[in-house]
Amino acid sequence: FSHRQIFLFPGENSGEQPTTAFDDRLELFKDLLSIPDDENVNRIEDNWEDCTIDPQFGGIWNDYIENLVNNVTMVNLLKRMHQIDVSERSFRNFLAIAVGSLNEKHQRLDVNDFVEASKMFTRDDKVAMLEGLSVLEISLIIAMKHETEIYDGEPINFETVFNRYVKFANQTSSIQTVQRPVIMKAFERIK
Repeated sequence: FSHRQIFLFPGENSGEQPTTAFDDRLELFKDLLSIPDDENVNRIEDNWEDCTIDPQFGGIWNDYIENLVNNVTMVNLLKRMHQIDVSERSFRNFLAIAVGSLNEKHQRLDVNDFVEASKMFTRDDKVAMLEGLSVLEISLIIAMKHETEIYDGEPINFETVFNRYVKFANQTSSIQTVQRPVIMKAFERIK
């Protein structure tokens, strides 16, 4: 029983072009932001008076969403978001942030809303790497950078970085000199 496997093959789409993951993402974008116009939604609206959506408004909104899907800037933004993270959860969170920017004065989503929402999900890798480092570790990184600029292409080791750091610390009076074992531990941590 342990070797049984179930193989699932994609359905027949003879003659059709196979869709890419990004095409599916665009379709999901459109489906999630469009206002549905079917019997199930209309039946719910009949039960709740507060939940009625004007069909004319729904049509205008859906046309606007269709225009967003065809916007080159929007497509490029969605491609970049898809390259960063392909999970549907983060995509839905991204859309929720963009939709959360709507209010009485700002009643339509525009590309800038999505750009602002994407800033929360796209971070600079260099900044993320340096986040959480101590002052000593950042000083050692600066010393390494100076060392590689001065001696172009030569390998560096702890001694060269330590000497560069000591020169750097002696030049600026605001940096306290730290004992060698502490510097060695910080060097090992960032290596």
